[in-house]
Amino acid sequence: AVGRLFLAEGLIVGFLGGAIGSFAGTVAAVVGAAAQGWVPVLPAALAPLAVAIGVVTGLVSALVPAIAASRLNPATAIRG
Repeated sequence: AVGRLFLAEGLIVGFLGGAIGSFAGTVAAVVGAAAQGWVPVLPAALAPLAVAIGVVTGLVSALVPAIAASRLNPATAIRG
């Protein structure tokens, strides 16, 4: 159960990081192109790809702590 919590947290953090990063990157590209007088060209697949990469990164980074936490007795972990 504890391991699933770590994985869920990694999924949520990865999703939010990917979504915020995708949005910030799109805004930066549009603003930068407008400042140069260019027309921004952004492939539609980039935003979902960025979110997917964020989710995978979050899950992978949460995997080792999830495995370690799932092997501990919860009462022992709380006591330190």
